[in-house]
Amino acid sequence: MDKFDGKMFEKRINDYLSLLVYASLQDLDVDGSTTYSVYLFQNYANLCNARASKTKISKAGGLKPRFSISDGVRQIIMLMFKEEIREISSVVISKDESMDSVQKTIRNTNYDCYTEFISRIAAEKNRMLGTTLCGASDVTQWFANQFISCLPKLDSVLLAQFSKQFDQFLKALAWLISLSVWYRPTGGALTNEMFYAILGQQSMPMIMITNLRDRLRPKVLRPKKSKGNTVPAAPTNTATLENAPPGVKPPEEASPVTAGSPEGDDGVMDLIGDL
Repeated sequence: MDKFDGKMFEKRINDYLSLLVYASLQDLDVDGSTTYSVYLFQNYANLCNARASKTKISKAGGLKPRFSISDGVRQIIMLMFKEEIREISSVVISKDESMDSVQKTIRNTNYDCYTEFISRIAAEKNRMLGTTLCGASDVTQWFANQFISCLPKLDSVLLAQFSKQFDQFLKALAWLISLSVWYRPTGGALTNEMFYAILGQQSMPMIMITNLRDRLRPKVLRPKKSKGNTVPAAPTNTATLENAPPGVKPPEEASPVTAGSPEGDDGVMDLIGDL
C-alpha cells in the first residue's frame, strides 16, 4: 500500500460509481415514467460517449447532473477498499487455495470484517441489478490493477476473483444509491449520512460505520471572500464630539428600552411573529 494514491482512487471512484448509478437509473427509467429529459439531464448513454471520446465526466455534454457524490462518500469507499486489502494481506494463503477457503480464513481472523461485508453485498444484490447496470464495466481495468499493485504476491486467479467481487460490490452500491436518487424527485447530493444509512440498512455493524466515520479527513472551511464597496461604519458619539465646533454639545444617547416598555415587549414579539 506504499504506492497507493488515495486522491486518485477517490477521483476514479467518483467517475466510475457515477457511471454505474446512471446505468442503474436507466434501468429504473425504462418504463418511461421519468421526468428527466436526456436532452437536459446527464444520462448513461451520454457518459459512455464522453468516455469513448476521453471527455471529462464533469464536462460531458454540459447537461445537468441528477445527483452528486460527496467527498466523504468517496473517502468511505476508499477506506473500505484499504481495509479489504489489509485483511487479505494479514492471512497466510496456501498455494491453489480456493476463494471460499481464503474468505473463511479472513472472516475467522477479523471480527469486524470488511471483506465479508463486501462479498456478502456483492452476492446478495447481484440478482437485483438491471441489464444496463450489469453490462457497465470499468473499461480501463483501473480497479483491477489496484488489486495487482497492492497484492503483488497473491495468486493471479484469486486476484481476478477479488477484483470481480469488488466490481460487483460497486454495482450493488450503485443500485442502492440509484433507488435513493430515483425516489427523490429533487435529486441532490449523496451525503455522508445518507450513505451511512445505506450501509446500516445492509447490516453493516455500527462499530464499523463509526470506524469509517472517525477516519474521514476533517473538512477545510474556506474563508469567505470580502465583498467590495463596503459601507463605512457610522461615527460614534465620541468622534462627533471631537469633530464638533466649539460650543456645540454632542447628541444625547437614546435611553435604553426597558423590559416593560412597548418597544421591549411588543417589538420583540412582533419580530418573533414575523419569523
